[in-house]
Amino acid sequence: MRSYCGYTQVLSRAVETPPSVVADLRYDLASLGYYTGSFAGGWTESLDAAIRSVRYDLTDPDSALSARYNGAGSVVRTPSSGGSRLEPQLARCLDAMIGDPGFAKLPVSASPTAANRRALALAESAGDGIAPMRFLMAIFQHETGARHFREDDAGAPGFMTLCLDRNDGAAPDHITSRGYGLGQHTLFRQPPIQADIDSQILDPVANAKSAAYLLRDRFDYGLVSANPALRANDRFSEWPISPLRLCKYASADPRYLSDCKACAAKAGTVDVTPGHPVYPGASLAWADTPAQSCDALQAAPDRTGFQCDWPYAVRRYNGGGIESYHY
Repeated sequence: MRSYCGYTQVLSRAVETPPSVVADLRYDLASLGYYTGSFAGGWTESLDAAIRSVRYDLTDPDSALSARYNGAGSVVRTPSSGGSRLEPQLARCLDAMIGDPGFAKLPVSASPTAANRRALALAESAGDGIAPMRFLMAIFQHETGARHFREDDAGAPGFMTLCLDRNDGAAPDHITSRGYGLGQHTLFRQPPIQADIDSQILDPVANAKSAAYLLRDRFDYGLVSANPALRANDRFSEWPISPLRLCKYASADPRYLSDCKACAAKAGTVDVTPGHPVYPGASLAWADTPAQSCDALQAAPDRTGFQCDWPYAVRRYNGGGIESYHY
């Protein structure tokens, strides 16, 4: 039984809790795919958010976890403002999830720095004619700092890099998807299946290839279409009659899908100005976002100067809206 299960009272940030108990709770919620915060210090908002999210899954009648671990309905769904408490019944559910070999846990590396070096070296082959590796490496850097595993302070567990999406406007505690590892291979189900961990998530080549295939999908199916809902309007505005441009070089040329740095250097630069349209004729204007500033986009490579369409595909890789243009 885990240390946080030995209490009859409710545990919360407002209650003095032994550091070892908080550490166990953090570790287990990270292992279960709910906690992505720091492993230093005490009880934080990140821990509160993780507790609220696991409570949501355990009390959602449509969740596989509800029937599997909350059989008697003993965990009560509470509003977000009060859902970050750890009642004994919720603690017992966490203990059952941790003890269940059928719940695939988040991988941990004992030597994350060395593992990350190896992962990056192996991932260099992931493009393999699918998508340009230079663009993929930029995506990995932006998404995870090019880290397959977290590198926190000395002594912190080297959990696989995990990013959580909470995109349910009606339920802010609902984790709608999880991105795993270097290439952020995405799963929408909870709990994960061990076969997915072994074949698609832990292996850095397979993990990176999932990003390569996603980027290629955006290139093949997200740029050119007669249907405005299916095309990239920036690309349509700037190259309206051009067919898709995979690469300026033929596939037999060693520079094919690999000379992107040189092409970017020749593309010229552009300064992004807040308030200006994101492309000619756009109703959407450049603006700072909580995550990105327009200041970072001064003297950026001009996408219209590339002789390929990968800059547009990278923008579509992140969906739509102003965040995608910063991306």
